[in-house]
Amino acid sequence: MFVDELIMLEIVVNNDAGDFDLQIENVSLFDEGLYECDVEPEDKNETIAKSRYLLQIKALPTEMVLVNATWDDTITGIENESLVIECRVKSGKPPENLTLKINEVTVNTGGHGSIAYDLIPDRTNHNNQLLCEAESPLTPVPLSKTVKIDIKYMPKVMINHDEEVAVLEGANKTLCCDIDSNANISFIFWSKEGKGITSNINSSCLFFKYLDRQDRGNYTCFAGNEIGNGSFETSLTVYYHSSVHLEYTNFPIKERTRAVQCKGDGVPNNITYFRLEHLSDFNEHIRYLDVSSDGIAKLPSTIESKRYQDTGFYLYNASNGVSDEKGNMFQYDQAYLVSAAANKKIQYGEIGKPIDIIVKVYSTSEIKCLHLNAIGSLNIKDILKKSVPMRMHFHGVSIKANGIEVTFRLVKLQSFQRLNITVCNDFAIKSFILEVIKREHNNQMISTDSRLVVENRNISMVSGEQHLESNNDSNTSEHTIATSDDEINASEHLDDGYERPYTTLVAHIYAEEEHGYSSTKTSSINYNSTTLQNATCRPCFAFTEKDKQKTFIFTDDGQENTK
Repeated sequence: MFVDELIMLEIVVNNDAGDFDLQIENVSLFDEGLYECDVEPEDKNETIAKSRYLLQIKALPTEMVLVNATWDDTITGIENESLVIECRVKSGKPPENLTLKINEVTVNTGGHGSIAYDLIPDRTNHNNQLLCEAESPLTPVPLSKTVKIDIKYMPKVMINHDEEVAVLEGANKTLCCDIDSNANISFIFWSKEGKGITSNINSSCLFFKYLDRQDRGNYTCFAGNEIGNGSFETSLTVYYHSSVHLEYTNFPIKERTRAVQCKGDGVPNNITYFRLEHLSDFNEHIRYLDVSSDGIAKLPSTIESKRYQDTGFYLYNASNGVSDEKGNMFQYDQAYLVSAAANKKIQYGEIGKPIDIIVKVYSTSEIKCLHLNAIGSLNIKDILKKSVPMRMHFHGVSIKANGIEVTFRLVKLQSFQRLNITVCNDFAIKSFILEVIKREHNNQMISTDSRLVVENRNISMVSGEQHLESNNDSNTSEHTIATSDDEINASEHLDDGYERPYTTLVAHIYAEEEHGYSSTKTSSINYNSTTLQNATCRPCFAFTEKDKQKTFIFTDDGQENTK
């Protein structure tokens, strides 16, 4: 190298020391190389002294770049897809050491010139800071560059509802989607039990102004963007007060084991049953019965002749601790339990005089026919009916009920005899015997238009649901006669598989006597008339049937009416 050819080079002479130094201005990598210094001696015969110098330039790393970074220093990736991160530098001398860090956590290190890292990102990498560092021994401060990681991911959906918190019926309720999405949401969709709720398309919230038990169920919120779809399901449980209903049956009089089942419906379903109240038709209290934890009340065992007294309304009281919209925590239900019985008496008359045969009947099943039969002929002018109050004793309690008074109006009494009165419905026939005997002087009678009206005060024909005793009638005079314990069977079995009632005779024991009864007047039911003229099977009275498919007719011996 010739010094005079390089204007950037200058030789600096120090005569005192005998030094000749080479000074290079603005040194760069281009100045690297082998330098030689030749010294010629004054004596030409001496050898030229030569010295060689190797110039090497030390340099810091420069020109660092992160591949695929945008102008705003962002690297974009997609959730669960490979993202290759690469950092490049112009190496220095000596070579640098490269390091990649994500949120200050080293993910790769080593090498010079370039370094790479293969990241499988998830949504947690979104907005992470990526740092590339080049460390050189020439300086304590490394060369570095930082960019932001932008990860695109499908919506993550949540619903702001705590399933453990009770929601009461009637309250206002809002279900809202909380959506975490990096990419604009393209749709929001709600469904209940797999069926879309079209009224809330693209709405992130469902609003319930008055929550109903029908609103309970599983709700799902769907949301989607360019990456994919997300959803979340929650269960909405609506707490509502208990509702109760009774399951009961019509029990034959011979049935020993009888019970009433109360079933409750409510959320939560921890229903507590309280004691059962037995009521009359007129809401008169008769007794209380204990109820098991599963809602069953067993009727106390009683003798057959008294089982009709189980007839009546049964009122349940139950609660699940949730009040209704009126603030009531206890709910009630009632049902009619059915048993039945009847008694029979004697009536008085005078030969040749008109007479009214009066029978008081109680029934909750539709009566299909009435028959009045006798030995010999009967001349019945009219069959009348009217509603009358009747009293009875159930389990030692006097109660009131509605009955029907049926009057067979005979033109005149032909003879003292026994009359067979029969009542039938769709399921059974019930008969009993009534005896007409000579009037004694102490019997009270009322004569109207030459007709003798004598009421048999203690006859109650009970069909289906209750046994009742008859009241005093202001237009009649009545006498109480004790009932007989003798019984005959009028109709024991029908085709429905249930045992049918028996019939009880009164006053005297006639069970072993045989008589040929000729029917002179029969009656079926006609609900449009209260006065019935000569016809076969004419109507007498009508009742609203409580349970037509479960109605039975029974008799009772030993029930006596008192005024």
